[in-house]
This record gives sequence, C-alpha cells and structure tokens, in this order.
Amino acid sequence: MDKSVELPERFYVLTLVKELAEAGDATQQTNLGTYHYHGVPELAIDVDHAQVFKLYAAAAAQDNVFALLNLGLLHLSLVGQPDKSADKEENMSRGVKCCRAAAEKGVGPPVRAYCV
Repeated sequence: MDKSVELPERFYVLTLVKELAEAGDATQQTNLGTYHYHGVPELAIDVDHAQVFKLYAAAAAQDNVFALLNLGLLHLSLVGQPDKSADKEENMSRGVKCCRAAAEKGVGPPVRAYCV
C-alpha cells in the first residue's frame, strides 16, 4: 500500500489524538505518550521521554491502567531519567508501585517484560 495515500489520514488522526489528549482524555494521553516513546518521523513526532512521562503520568492520575503500567515500566527501565532528583532506588520503587497498582486493576506486563 502506498504510504503517501495514508499520510493525510494519519495526520488527521494525530490532530484528533493531540486535541483530545490536551483536553484531558486519558486514553489519548496514553496513545500520544506511546507515539513519543517510539517516535513517528513521518508524522513529525520525535522521541521525547520527558513528554512520555508527562502524558503517562496525567493519564495514570485518571486511572488509565495502561498508562499506569507503562509509567511503571519506564521508571523500572529508567528511560529518559523520569525524575533526575530521585536516585535509582527511588525510581525502581516508583516503578514497582505503578506496576503493582496496574496489576491490582487487572493489567500486567507482557511475558517479555519491560517492553512499552
């Protein structure tokens, strides 16, 4: 399939995702966080771990279990140094807390753990 045909539609979807995320929609905050985690060059989305943490934290605060799990896994992997003032043990503790909270809500890491 010709990707150039898909791009206008993908930009439209991205615009909607961004608007909803900025309006506080936890699902779209999680989706946008994942875009920033991986980066989507053809949509001009760079890898931005600070933005990933911000978006996942906002969605997790609204009880989005996938954001909570991803936030925990990011803390555990120390990607982008989520909190530069915290030491490694503090980040590990935060990661376990988030993952435990997600597990209590019925969501857990995949068998190949620590993948976002």
